[in-house]
Amino acid sequence: MATWSFPKPVADYDTVIAELEAETGAPVTGQHVVSRVVLNGFAAPGKGSAGWELVPYDLLYGRELKKLGVRGCGKIANFLPFASASAERLWKSVEDNLGAAIKVARDGDLSSTSSHAQVIKDGIALHLVRSPRYLRIHQDSARESASVTYAEAPFSHADVLQAEFYRRHGFYAAGPDALRTLLKGSLERWEELQRSGKLARVSMAAMFERIRTGLREYDLEILRAPRGCDLIVSDAPAFTFRFDESAKFGVGCAVGDAHGIAMPIAGDCIAVIGPAYKTHGLSRDEVELFNRVQIERAIRFVWFRPGSGLGAFVAEAAKAIRPPRSTP
Repeated sequence: MATWSFPKPVADYDTVIAELEAETGAPVTGQHVVSRVVLNGFAAPGKGSAGWELVPYDLLYGRELKKLGVRGCGKIANFLPFASASAERLWKSVEDNLGAAIKVARDGDLSSTSSHAQVIKDGIALHLVRSPRYLRIHQDSARESASVTYAEAPFSHADVLQAEFYRRHGFYAAGPDALRTLLKGSLERWEELQRSGKLARVSMAAMFERIRTGLREYDLEILRAPRGCDLIVSDAPAFTFRFDESAKFGVGCAVGDAHGIAMPIAGDCIAVIGPAYKTHGLSRDEVELFNRVQIERAIRFVWFRPGSGLGAFVAEAAKAIRPPRSTP
């Protein structure tokens, strides 16, 4: 694959945060991190008026749970506590068209120039970014950046800080610790933006726009599972992958280092951002490989179609890949 090309990040977060602070929409408490239109493709109709259902598997405690309606799966309470209404509108702008695009892909009618192909790429970008994993990476990197700035700024920006210290106090700082007192207000504001979720909200939306824009120039592959084989889906379904020098397949690298990005979009097919448009079949071994990837990359849950017979496989694979905690 050619080198990824993404737009430069938005730098003026303060302006965006100020605009979002004026938001009047009611907060959305139950936020999906996996779109319902995606989960529908892994579900089966329940008995009577039960609606479409999925089988959840709790990887944290290593147990299969009772069947659950699609509405109850893939949600995290207060995932984005700040400006959640506008965030949901942004996600919805993709999800409203994603169901139709997935249907076209499953029917085998998707073309490389179709608008549906772009919608699926947007859906992959959405699920790659709208994830607890991205949130954790953002928080860790922001913390590390603040720590490095606090430690290094008195040396790397000593002249600027000394000039400001003299302006405020009429004498020069005795050393780096004195210069660090100038950083206190900025760090306190940064910590407040982190605690409130404001920084994460703006960062996630900006990253989504960067990724979706960058993916537009690449092609989409649809890999189809053989009859009788089902894919599973996790609460972090989109993943990056690359091949090492020995052609070994690995997942979870940074986007810029990846050879591709993939996501199961239904129980019978997986979408891959690849070097050239094509659609072809998966082997049974490849289906098993991608199912293991979903288990490995999941935050806590995977789901599969009732009646698929996947319960034993998921339990065995999950135990080997990530041993569970003791049942509470």
